[in-house]
Amino acid sequence: MLLLCGALVYGQSERGSIRGTVLDSSGAVVPGSKVTAVNPANGIEATTRSTGSGNYNIPQLPPGTYRVEVEAAGFKKLVRENVVVEVSGVTPLDLTMEVGQLSEQVTVTAEAPMLKSETSELSVDVNPKAYNDLPLTSAAGFVGGRGPEAFIFLSPGVTPGIHAGGSPTDTFDSHINGSPSLSKEMQVDGMSTQIAEVQGDPRDLTFPPDAVQEMSLMTSSYPAEFGNTGGGIERYVIKSGTNSFHGNLYEFLRNTAFDARGFFNKSVAVHHENEFGGTFGGPV
Repeated sequence: MLLLCGALVYGQSERGSIRGTVLDSSGAVVPGSKVTAVNPANGIEATTRSTGSGNYNIPQLPPGTYRVEVEAAGFKKLVRENVVVEVSGVTPLDLTMEVGQLSEQVTVTAEAPMLKSETSELSVDVNPKAYNDLPLTSAAGFVGGRGPEAFIFLSPGVTPGIHAGGSPTDTFDSHINGSPSLSKEMQVDGMSTQIAEVQGDPRDLTFPPDAVQEMSLMTSSYPAEFGNTGGGIERYVIKSGTNSFHGNLYEFLRNTAFDARGFFNKSVAVHHENEFGGTFGGPV
């Protein structure tokens, strides 16, 4: 007797891709070119070849900064540095090669595209630099302390809920483009964190902000692989190890000595908070 059962499986939706066309200096396509994307931080490498029409596509790349190398007979080797792949993003990158010996090399520093012409989705990406530099207080996070979800308020159309007294709530009751609270979906490394009882509950995100490499919020025009929500889609990518050991220690401190008095308050509100933590990573 054969027993079959079904299960819901999520794809690696946090991964991105690099795609474009390989051309020569006259604008003609260069078929059969070897195109390689390398992440110098952790050694991840993926290779493909351009088609007969010169097009190439390197899918399923973890978010990060890559070096793209192109090799073809009769042309100088082309290297494009600092090619950024965002969460679930498509990075358009056309590559123009120069005639010469393969032993010669041309290195170009890539520039970020101004528009996302490869996809119709509307989203806001918080890259690692912005994520590390922007302040994050307990008041902006979810109930109980600092949380990585606080950065969703950087996106247009995201508003907090309102308490009975008229003051705004935190991310627990946020609304995306007018959607009901708790109607969004959250994904960590491509896997949904939803629970059946309460959709979009930020308390599902139990990891500290320092564990996150990058986050993205899609607000509308979702691609076909997303269809499990009526609100927005929050996507988080956890930091991975690199070729060298690294880490940090921190303390988040708030007390009456450092906090300022509110404009309408007669004294500084009593608030004591000591949050300790740290991270450590390296090669496996």
